[in-house]
Amino acid sequence: MNGLLLRTRSGPSEFTGPAGQVTTVELDPGIAAEAQQALATAGYGHVTVVAGDGEYGHPPNAPYDRIIVTAGAWELPAAWADQLAPGGLLVVPLRMRGLTRSVTFEHMAGTWRSRSMHECGFMPIRGVGAVAERNIPLADTGVTIRIDDGHLADADALQRALSSSPAQSWTGIEVTVTGELDFWLAGLDGFFRLLAGSGAVQGSGLVPPAFNWGAMGLLTSDSFAYLTRRPGRPGHSELGACGYGPEREQLISTYTDRIRAFNRSQEGKLQVEVHPLTYAPVPGALMQIEKRNSRVIVLTEGKVSQEAPGAMSI
Repeated sequence: MNGLLLRTRSGPSEFTGPAGQVTTVELDPGIAAEAQQALATAGYGHVTVVAGDGEYGHPPNAPYDRIIVTAGAWELPAAWADQLAPGGLLVVPLRMRGLTRSVTFEHMAGTWRSRSMHECGFMPIRGVGAVAERNIPLADTGVTIRIDDGHLADADALQRALSSSPAQSWTGIEVTVTGELDFWLAGLDGFFRLLAGSGAVQGSGLVPPAFNWGAMGLLTSDSFAYLTRRPGRPGHSELGACGYGPEREQLISTYTDRIRAFNRSQEGKLQVEVHPLTYAPVPGALMQIEKRNSRVIVLTEGKVSQEAPGAMSI
């Protein structure tokens, strides 16, 4: 097996077998040199270390049976499809409106289609393909608004919102885990992540968000709302939403409606496809995210796009 590791800070794992080859690409020349020396010392003669930008892969050693990316990719570059062997797989932490999932893709007829997907976290990719996350601290409260995909937010207006009185609503929906609820929310305008640990909650007086790191939220120019939960029947939590700012009631209503839609969906598995921008949008998709050169499509279980004949769900 011939494998390509992109933007890795550690040595390749034993996934190619004794007769296989691995090419690993690292953006930082110093780290690449250290990796080459360490791998040689450890006896990994089947590994080629390349100092370069993983955006372009490494054509001289292609095609690759597996391409594994170890940084959060905002888009899937054309070079990765060009250098993947027929029947090969791409494993990549794909960023989708602030969500990151490790997705295993196959490539057919110009379309990437997922075979599996798992929640994960990676540092954003560097180099030509970099699109930075934006962290907006709300003054010295310890509360941070994190947005992705080039969305904008007004820090001063949201800080004023935080100093106003909150509103809260409960849905009556009780769950053991929230599953892929964040995908249902990320399909809405204004999706963001509220970062607020216990210290920030205590220091700012913020109504506690759903998780110890914060919660998924929705915002406008001067208001925001986010997921909350409280104990329900044994082993369950009831889901709700809390909002701040002039438009808090509208945001809470939108948020709780989306929670109910997610609950009615019975949370089937999701399928991810990545299409060229020349393809038409897909009716009924849960999320459609336009990148520089592609469109990421998230579909609920059992649905496939017309642009992907023969596609299978996860």
